[in-house]
Amino acid sequence: MSITRNLEAALREFRSRTESFRLWVDAICINQADDDEKGRHVAMMRSFYVSASSTWVWLGTSDTSSDSAMDIVQSFRSEDFTDDDFWLIKRESWGNMDDLLRRSWWTRIWVIQEVLSSKRVHVWCGSKRMDFECFVKLKQKSLDLGVQVTRRQPFAHILNNWTRYRNDVGNGGAPLLHLLYSRVTAHLLMQSRSLLPLQLGSHGKADDLTLPSWVSDLLTLQAGPITLQFRSEYTACGRYRSMTPRFLPDFEHPSSCPEDASLVLQGVVVDQVDIIEPMPEVPIYTGTDFDEDEETLMLRHELTRLTCGRWLTIVNAHFSNHHTDLTAEREEHYTAFWRTIIADRLFDGTGPPGPEFSQHFQDWQAGMVTKGAIELRNAAVMHCVCRNFILTDGGRSGLAPTTTRAGDLVCLLRGGDVPFVLRREDMRKGCYRFVGEAYVHGIMQGEASERLGGDEVQEFEII
Repeated sequence: MSITRNLEAALREFRSRTESFRLWVDAICINQADDDEKGRHVAMMRSFYVSASSTWVWLGTSDTSSDSAMDIVQSFRSEDFTDDDFWLIKRESWGNMDDLLRRSWWTRIWVIQEVLSSKRVHVWCGSKRMDFECFVKLKQKSLDLGVQVTRRQPFAHILNNWTRYRNDVGNGGAPLLHLLYSRVTAHLLMQSRSLLPLQLGSHGKADDLTLPSWVSDLLTLQAGPITLQFRSEYTACGRYRSMTPRFLPDFEHPSSCPEDASLVLQGVVVDQVDIIEPMPEVPIYTGTDFDEDEETLMLRHELTRLTCGRWLTIVNAHFSNHHTDLTAEREEHYTAFWRTIIADRLFDGTGPPGPEFSQHFQDWQAGMVTKGAIELRNAAVMHCVCRNFILTDGGRSGLAPTTTRAGDLVCLLRGGDVPFVLRREDMRKGCYRFVGEAYVHGIMQGEASERLGGDEVQEFEII
């Protein structure tokens, strides 16, 4: 079977020349080509880590910098370690430590559950190995002396409250992990002072979760693609891209965030969803069979082409029934449509694309295989996956989460780069549910942002 170079490097370091032992590795022990099997195992992941005698974390291969940093972290467990020792390290070797703590493993939100659920955790970087408690000691000592470590990473919050979370998870299991999700999301919102954390993991929440709608299902970030497709090149909120989140009930620190807290944001309602048209789902192939991978990709390409053609027919019929049939107006809606299905960006994130892509869209719809048609196709496939096409009451076209319904509100919220879809809550007047991020053509570059500074601004209590 095929494995990644990173996994190969880890297995070679883990191997003992003198004894044998049993190792469970998800990339090997779960059939990566079987989505049903992966789904079943995701639900069982916590039990794997609870049952294991120890969990090994692989930070990656070593270099001179990482070897030095691992030795420094190891020293934090010594009873003889003093404040003077800390300041000496801070002055002479902090760069190496900072590099180690910036490795990608620390940014993976789903591993929080794995570490908290495990009896004992060892951290490997190359051939060097240590107990995870060394990193806890590092964080605690840094806090005592007023030095920031991993400030913007989810693990910063976890390390600050390590003992408490370990005890909570050990005593209560999954419900307390849900509480952890709330606190990590609150931590990210408070640290970033933006709504970027709301764009993570907002799709595909497990049905049995009782999370507030604004809280990310952190485990879905492992099971599927991050839905952060509409990146910060957009400036839908103009100069109102920073905010200070408010919660009900109020709390000063994320560690005090209750599981059922509401998030209060300021913003304006810009439009309302009228028509919704889905994109057929084609599961992402993650196996190693090249022919099957190619076949799946071709199916996704063709389904996207046919579906976009159907969407265009619906758009034309809608505007023929509701608006004058002027040639200029039809051209305007046509341009808005092809720009919408690619979120006005090409596959590599550049854009907005030039007007020549209007012809490239026609070529693609006609089944032609030109360079421009392929560029447009790749952008459409990327941006339409896990999305519905929408038309709003105001005549705008857009891409929105698959859970969007007719009547949902298109809102600009202070602190956001993109519009968001909210839903009025029937059972609690004045409250809303967070549906997810959206691309809505015509308001992505701040065209409606000045409304965020006017009398229309209201508070949305998101439950």
